[in-house]
Amino acid sequence: MMNDFLLQMSETFKALGDPTRLKILRMVTTKGKNFYVAEIAEKIGISTSAVSQHLKVLKNARIVEAVRDGFHTYYKLRQGAINLFKNDIDKLIRIGFLACDFDGPCSDCPHEKSCAEAEA
Repeated sequence: MMNDFLLQMSETFKALGDPTRLKILRMVTTKGKNFYVAEIAEKIGISTSAVSQHLKVLKNARIVEAVRDGFHTYYKLRQGAINLFKNDIDKLIRIGFLACDFDGPCSDCPHEKSCAEAEA
């Protein structure tokens, strides 16, 4: 519930908080161009294994997706990723920063239901 959402947002912010990943993201969002790992590595000037690790983080954060093309795999912005991120930011502002006076885990909070209702 609330904790799952906050963990997902944390992963998204971590994924977007690295300059190299932002460079990769800018490349894979280029319209009409598909980039493979080796091309990304060459253009950015890092190893293919480093690019693969960065892409894994972006993929786990639901930002990019892998697309098979014969023997190759290229990466592109996940359909709806920008809108999902915008909606999640709105939700984070709406519920993520609610004042809470409960001193314990959310799962034990007597107000967890009201947080869940605000989350909807």
